[in-house]
Amino acid sequence: MEKISEIKIEKVISGGNGIGRLDGKTVMVPLTAVGDTVTINIKKEKKNYIIAEIANVVEPSPDRIEPECEYFGECGGCAFWHVPYETELEYKRQWCLETINKIGKLELNSVDVVAQKESTHYRNRVQFKVRKVGGEIMLGFYRRRSKFIINIDSCMIVKKRINDQIPALKAMLGELKFGDQVPQVEVTVDDNNKGVVIVVHVTKRSPQKVKRALKEVFPKHFGEDVALFMQLGRKSSISSVCKGARTSYSIPSPNLRSEITIELSPGSFLQVNYEQNIFLIDKVMKYLELTRRDSVIDLFCGSGNFSLPISFFCHDVTGVESYPLAIMDATNNKKRHAMKNIEFICSDVNSEMKRLAESHVEYDHAIIDPPRDGAMETLKDINRIINDKIIYISCDIATFSRDAAYLKDIGFELADICLVDMFPRTYHVETIAKFSKK
Repeated sequence: MEKISEIKIEKVISGGNGIGRLDGKTVMVPLTAVGDTVTINIKKEKKNYIIAEIANVVEPSPDRIEPECEYFGECGGCAFWHVPYETELEYKRQWCLETINKIGKLELNSVDVVAQKESTHYRNRVQFKVRKVGGEIMLGFYRRRSKFIINIDSCMIVKKRINDQIPALKAMLGELKFGDQVPQVEVTVDDNNKGVVIVVHVTKRSPQKVKRALKEVFPKHFGEDVALFMQLGRKSSISSVCKGARTSYSIPSPNLRSEITIELSPGSFLQVNYEQNIFLIDKVMKYLELTRRDSVIDLFCGSGNFSLPISFFCHDVTGVESYPLAIMDATNNKKRHAMKNIEFICSDVNSEMKRLAESHVEYDHAIIDPPRDGAMETLKDINRIINDKIIYISCDIATFSRDAAYLKDIGFELADICLVDMFPRTYHVETIAKFSKK
């Protein structure tokens, strides 16, 4: 029988968990607000901490509101529909500041958070989980702490154009004989909310049979402005089924001589929030303060999100990325805009950094936008290669803080930092920081 106890929530930490105290131990409770008094069901108890779930809200926080999303609490996607957006931003500011100072060994008094203009319908790319149960297609997201799917009709944080595809997706997948072998469908919409790209993931099937079946059912449910791809295994297996739109977005910064359009292949990395991505690009350019003499290396460059726009303002740019299709996209984007001062290299970033250091190649500045586990290995050779600034973009505050501490130790001072709320209503937050060599 589960033990039920009462606690008061004192703060909210990274991961979206509310924190209280019980018998001298830290208690972590999701879906709570600062000031809530709640009874809890203890799910796991360790020597120094307890993981629990809300049993009942005894006295709600003054900040607690009725969630707009009908799936909130069951769906594992979002963490903050139970408080106003301004309160969510304050939670994020506080836990990020605490993490930066504790893990990063810094002494910041404050950090700014750039809010999303609209905290709903901002996401341009989504991965829907799929299950076929009793002949019915269930499409949505994993339930909290579960691999079971919550079946949805729409999602409050994805673009409305994506939500419009849900009925057709369910109908199409329901017609497929191998619908029970489709675990996931990825949907992306371009920045003008018109063109749609769908990638259907399939397991245990021959490519020819999958393509033939998809080609037969797809036109019944989708128009010519929707493109269909299939993926059987790794990203390298992605192939076209029905041609239509391409994933693309424009960079309309007034600082550029002309607008840049970046096209991407399915599977290439794409920031899921167009509006905040434009802010990041602009912030990178302001942080770099480029001159025509400067050379820049863009690590984990993807399809050229930063490399392409900054090339207007510096002498040369080198982009390094390990995913071949992303480098192909970056090269095609470069050629389409006739950019002569960019070189894109398809290589493991850490291996390339070692090669550059051994070859005594130097750059003025670096842009680093690593995956969630950070760039510790990449940074081991950074001091031998970079002479001035490092711009570090991160989607994980803990690994960023760890790497910031290392940069401080090797002589790069934190000159500025900003949090960008790329993912409203979730516990994720983007960080962009400028480090200057002493």
